[in-house]
Amino acid sequence: MADSIVKTSLPEYVNQNNNELLIKAMTGAKTLRYIEQMLGVKGKTTLNILNSTVVFADGSECGFNAEGADTLSQRVLEPVVIKINKEWCDRTLIDTFANHELRLVAGGETMPFEEKFADSNVAVIAKELDKLIWQGNDTLGAKGFIDLASELDSGVVTAEGATISATVDAVYSKIPTEALDRGAVIFMSETNYRAYVSSLNASCCGNIPVIDARAGEMPYVGDSRVTIVGVGGLEGTNYVVGSAKDNLVYGTDIRDAHAEYKLWYSDDADLFRFKVLFNAGVQYKFPSEFVFGAVSA
Repeated sequence: MADSIVKTSLPEYVNQNNNELLIKAMTGAKTLRYIEQMLGVKGKTTLNILNSTVVFADGSECGFNAEGADTLSQRVLEPVVIKINKEWCDRTLIDTFANHELRLVAGGETMPFEEKFADSNVAVIAKELDKLIWQGNDTLGAKGFIDLASELDSGVVTAEGATISATVDAVYSKIPTEALDRGAVIFMSETNYRAYVSSLNASCCGNIPVIDARAGEMPYVGDSRVTIVGVGGLEGTNYVVGSAKDNLVYGTDIRDAHAEYKLWYSDDADLFRFKVLFNAGVQYKFPSEFVFGAVSA
């Protein structure tokens, strides 16, 4: 029996997965895992610092001779207020695979894949925040750690090496012992981190890899007080920064406010709107515990 369905005018079949929208996976603001967070910061905030010195004097004779000093100083953390505003028209999706989730009725509007859209944007915000922490943002007037260290009149320590491995060693050698004892971190870009792991594997055991770059962090070989980590915020730079964890401060009002969003349908605008609002700023406490390194090659 002849088939009565005529298919010659149809385009080649392509399976449409109407129920799934894939989003690009991204690492969040990874740097925040390794530094101190100061909450309740609304605007310019001082870091009040006390540095004490004592003098061991000869006590074999009576008398009182005051020596030593207790020096009070301040560093200022200046956060900027950041907003992300986006809007979407759901009817733009009428002629797409997502149209089956639309509801064309007043008062019953829906945003197809609402959670996916929100999650994708929150992930990008976290990535951009990590970059701001290190590289600042000229448009907002925000200074990152690199901007602060680049001023170099603040007493930061500098280091340099011809290779990533040599630079890490140079930075490590200049981190003060008291900073190491409190737990230190050496930061670099994720690209340089992979290069560093490769250099260690090559120098250690020939073709047998002993370190897995997937972990994204590792202890400094020979000193477990130091963690070496690759962060997205330093991507595109050759900077390598070493410091005590509690020496680096991220100031914000509400913890993780950069990941909190509001998504709603605006009847007045006839659009779906997305909003994030937070403030952010960084500062270091002791310049002498901030080692600002760079790969020179």
